Amino acid sequence: MLENKTDKKPNKLSLFVQKYRNIYPLTICFPLIILLIFLLKYEVIETELAQYQEIVIALFILSIPMISYLVIVIIRYIFQLAIAYSKIEDLTRTFEMLPMYKHGEINRTVIIETDGSCKISTIYEFIGKKGIIEERIFRHIPSIGTKFKDLEYEIKKPSIPEGKDFIITKEIVTEDKLELCGRFSPGLNEGESAKILIEESIKNFYHMNEEEIKEKIKRGNWKFTKPYEYVSFLVLYPTERLKIKVTFPQKYKIAGKEFYDVTVGRGEMRNWGEYGKIKKNNYFSTKKQSISLDIKKPEVGHSYILKWIPEGEKS
Repeated sequence: MLENKTDKKPNKLSLFVQKYRNIYPLTICFPLIILLIFLLKYEVIETELAQYQEIVIALFILSIPMISYLVIVIIRYIFQLAIAYSKIEDLTRTFEMLPMYKHGEINRTVIIETDGSCKISTIYEFIGKKGIIEERIFRHIPSIGTKFKDLEYEIKKPSIPEGKDFIITKEIVTEDKLELCGRFSPGLNEGESAKILIEESIKNFYHMNEEEIKEKIKRGNWKFTKPYEYVSFLVLYPTERLKIKVTFPQKYKIAGKEFYDVTVGRGEMRNWGEYGKIKKNNYFSTKKQSISLDIKKPEVGHSYILKWIPEGEKS
């Protein structure tokens, strides 16, 4: 079996951090608790409240934002606990309950050239739901150890309902990521669909021989322990279907024992259930000079990966 970091089982510390990561905001109530103990200990509340009335009122007013935030955190945590112990066991079904858009189909095509430059086309199909409050976010983060070089992109609108538009509200373009926030104006009605196409062109992005990757593995700056290059897509919202296709240059040879993976978030821990589902349902396919995934109902919060070992310098 391929030895990569996704095979590692999570340790107890990482599981503890994941489970209780949302409790830390509760520490903001510590100053209030200390103040209350002080007042009770010195019987200020019972005997001398009138003398400290202005101070108490001022402290209370200053504490309103903190108390409000604390209430929100508690409600959110209770909601998460309710989900955890209810019959809704998967994140995708949980997101289906929330007031936000969902995707019908996402189709990403990556065409790689001989120098590692690439053209990436991603079609997003949005489906409106009742009571939409969520903005849509498009994020493209390069592989670990690589940078965007001379990134160019264009947004097209091949299919949008008449009288509506898709507006970019925030744009961040650096060598480490491309992040776009946008919204429909006016918003999509329940059941209404629209398609947005994002085309990217990036120079010298992918490694075209395995020796380059081996050097990064030696420095501990790569996702896998074997010289696999890869394309990854993180599912952020409920999606009916996810398609990813990578096309290589003519006569370019690739190697490897496995050509796909599924990890939790952008991390390295493999989801063995989803990984097995791909194999069982034949979601992976290969043709001349291309490999692809076609996933039905991918899991929210998971990265679906196509990977390959580039040809060596001897080739």
